[in-house]
Amino acid sequence: MKNVRKKDQSISSLCTIAIAKEQERLLAAKVRKNGGDFEVLWTKDGQSLQGGFGGFDDSVTEDDQQAVVFESSGVIFYRIEMPQAETEVFEKMVRVQAESKLPLPTDEIETAWRVDKQIGGQVPVTIAAARKNSLRDFINEISPLEPEKIILDYEAIAKVWREFFSGNNSAAMVLSVTDNCTKVCMVENGQLIRAVSLNIGSEKFSSANTETTRRFVQDLAGVVEMFGFESPKIIPIFILTDGSEILNKMTDYLNSAGFRATAPLPKDGNIDIYKYRIPIGAAMVAADDSQEWLDIFKNIYIGKGKKKEHLLLSLKPACFACIAAAILFVIMLYMTDAASLARIEKKLSGPDIQADFQMLMVKQNLKKQAALSRPNFLKLLKDISSSGKDGIKLTGFDFKRTQKIVITGTAQQDKQLYEFQKKLQSEKDISEVKIQSADKDSKSKRINFIINLHYRNFTKKGLESLVF
Repeated sequence: MKNVRKKDQSISSLCTIAIAKEQERLLAAKVRKNGGDFEVLWTKDGQSLQGGFGGFDDSVTEDDQQAVVFESSGVIFYRIEMPQAETEVFEKMVRVQAESKLPLPTDEIETAWRVDKQIGGQVPVTIAAARKNSLRDFINEISPLEPEKIILDYEAIAKVWREFFSGNNSAAMVLSVTDNCTKVCMVENGQLIRAVSLNIGSEKFSSANTETTRRFVQDLAGVVEMFGFESPKIIPIFILTDGSEILNKMTDYLNSAGFRATAPLPKDGNIDIYKYRIPIGAAMVAADDSQEWLDIFKNIYIGKGKKKEHLLLSLKPACFACIAAAILFVIMLYMTDAASLARIEKKLSGPDIQADFQMLMVKQNLKKQAALSRPNFLKLLKDISSSGKDGIKLTGFDFKRTQKIVITGTAQQDKQLYEFQKKLQSEKDISEVKIQSADKDSKSKRINFIINLHYRNFTKKGLESLVF
């Protein structure tokens, strides 16, 4: 990279630089983490990515962690609750649940998810999803930088509010207003859990147009409802501000419409914190190893510093794959003799080929229809087990087409296990729920159980199961 000098030993190794794009300008900030606190070392403006991180300031060192901010308006967020389960089982359940909610085929979407603090017997999970093509376009755009991490701007907003705008761990909605849009972040326990972008910013609001004001209030009320609150008065709203008149007006309008809105200034009145709030927040997210971040780029982007490790790890499997493919190719050439080619030609020219092709098309259409209505069995289990609170804990979940679904877990008492069986049996899509075994553990005193059941046509043999 250009303009990067060797590290000065007097500078902490816990420094992070982040760059964010705001309209046609670039904003950068360098942050140092000291224990649990953050210090902003500098903030800079820029016009081009070609100079790399070092183009913003000659204090950039080769050991500084480097991050770039992704403008996240196209990212969709989901908030779900899952029953307790062992780690491997839990990850599988979340993945299937996420895929069932996606608006596009899974091969066109990238996801990231984060587990939050447990509530009762349920585990809240935040899921972020975005189009893979838009993520790849962004990777190409920032290629001159080669950052180690890519941070969602929603996460940056939540973090900077918590650290520099007197935020706390209570549930709150945090608004970051730009000229053309308003980013709305739902924050709980200091972390982002939901987010959405409204297409009304300070420019439209500054005209004092009554229709614009009414639409902004209406849109925000819809967001409050979408986030699960019955009334705007329930959840506090914080509009990040530098003290400008227009942001104060927005706050007043919301309060007059029944919201609980305030406009906090940065700590110590440092207005630069507001101007550079996005790169500052992103640098803190990247530097804070104590909190997990939503890395939606993890499957399609390898940050600088990880590429060599990734190359070494992937080299051997790639070589073995090439060798295996070559061997398979030779075998296939050997097996495909003149006689077999003649049989194939005869089959293709036979009278049944059109009927076979039509049958293939029918089956393919059935598969497509089945994909659109994929069984959402995990959500069903979550709804059922939630009534058992802490009594039921899942430890295994196994399903294969045409075979009974197997659920393993533990229960505190026999009564809880039988109630769980009864609730499963009462669901219209579930049948033949049987407790295969129930043994009490001598140490934990909990009951280890195995339950078998049928679900729709997924577990039954015959033509109906072929579409799944």
